[in-house]
Parts: sequence; structure tokens; C-alpha cells
Amino acid sequence: MKAIIALVAVFLFLFYSPSIKPALAVAPAITAFPSGTIALDTAFTVTATMSGLSKNATYRIRIAIAQPGTSNYFGSTYNGTSWYNGTPSPINYANFLTVTTDANGAWGGDVQGKIDSDDPNFTTGSGTYDLKIGRYTQTGSTATWSDPKSIEIVVPPTPTPTNTPT
Repeated sequence: MKAIIALVAVFLFLFYSPSIKPALAVAPAITAFPSGTIALDTAFTVTATMSGLSKNATYRIRIAIAQPGTSNYFGSTYNGTSWYNGTPSPINYANFLTVTTDANGAWGGDVQGKIDSDDPNFTTGSGTYDLKIGRYTQTGSTATWSDPKSIEIVVPPTPTPTNTPT
């Protein structure tokens, strides 16, 4: 009987102890993002944090923008050398921003993004969009997304040619 009680006590300690956290897919958190409008072909900065991840581990970070309620993402992420928007398919995850967590499994920093006027996934023009940060493992497993933040994108009107008198 004592053995069963001891086993139950160990079970309860291991699975219900507040100091032991279950392994969860920890989403990035956006802590700062553009509050005004974002213009095409202009870089912007998003500040994000993550915690509760593997210690000293490498992850890939990506900026994604979409119309609310859709998953047709667009937007490029600066990886320190070049811009990458996830095309062509399949995605080359190594081209997104590479970050490494600290000894506590946390990371925080800035991610540069922009919307290229020639991005094949941006087809809708000015308006309100959702901005998210995605976290992939080093090898590119499924993304874990931050909560979306609402942003405004402004597309300048296309100039109308005018006839000049001859």
C-alpha cells in the first residue's frame, strides 16, 4: 500500500508541480510594430520576443502580412544579408532571419520587413492587414505564429499619363 501511495505522490509531483512546465509550442510575441502606415518598398521594424524554448537553439524568424482572415501571406524578411519573401515554392527556411536563444531559452530583438511592389502575393492594394511573426525550427518545421497586429498599408496611386500638346 505504501508503494502505491508513493507512486501516486511522485506522479502528482511530476505532472502537477508548478515548477515543471509542459513542453508547448511557444509563439513569438510582437512587442512593437509600425503604428502609422507602411509604404511599399520601404523597410519597417518589428520588435519581438520569445521564451520557454530550447536553450541555445537556432530558429528562423519570418514576417508575414495578410488580409484579415486569410493565409495568403506576403512581405519580405531581412536576414542580415538579403530580403526573402518565401518564394519560389518550396520555401527555403534558411533564407529567413536566423536567431539563437540564450541559456534560458529566450530571444528578443528586431526583425526588418518590407512589402515589395513586385511581390506576387501582394495583389490587393491599400488597406488594413494583419502582421504576424512566424517562428520555425532551424530545419523549417511548421511555423508557430504570433498573435496578429493590425497595420495600414498605403499603395501610391498609379500615375495617369496625360497628353501633352504638340
